[in-house]
Amino acid sequence: FFENLQEECLSKADMGFVALAEGQGRAVAAAVFLRLGRQAVYKFGASDERNWDCRPNQFVMWEAIRHLAESGAKSLHFGRTTPGQEGLLRYKRSWGAVESPIHYLRWRRKTGLWQSVVPESSPGISLSSRLRSAFFRSLPAPLTRLTGRVLYPHLD
Repeated sequence: FFENLQEECLSKADMGFVALAEGQGRAVAAAVFLRLGRQAVYKFGASDERNWDCRPNQFVMWEAIRHLAESGAKSLHFGRTTPGQEGLLRYKRSWGAVESPIHYLRWRRKTGLWQSVVPESSPGISLSSRLRSAFFRSLPAPLTRLTGRVLYPHLD
C-alpha cells in the first residue's frame, strides 16, 4: 500500500509529500500529506515516543503547514480519527481542527445501489442529511453517475 502510494501519488503525480523530522541522525517523526489542487489532507503520522519531549510531531505539522501555505493550499483536513483515540483528537484540536461527522457511501454490487454509511459515533444527523442519503441510496448506479456528473462536472 505505502509503496503504491509513494510511487503513484507522491512521486509521479505530485499529489502529496512526506514531512520528516530527524534527530541525532535518525527519523523521529514523519507524516504523509495528500494534496489535490488547493486542498490537502493529513493522512498518516508516526513518531518515536522516546523523542516526544522534543515535540517532533508538532515540528513536522508546523513545517507541513508552512509548505502547504507557501505552495498555495487553502485548506488542510486533519483526517479521520477513530472514536476513543483521545490523544490524537487532542493533538488535532490543538491545531484548530474542527470535528464533523464523515458520511460514507458504500457500493453494493449485489443490489447495484450505493448505501449510505453513517459512523455510529456521529452526533445527531439532521433530517435533511438523512433524506438526502436515503434519496441517493435509492438511485440505480447509472443515475447516480449522471447525477454526479451534473453536480460535480469538474470531477468528470
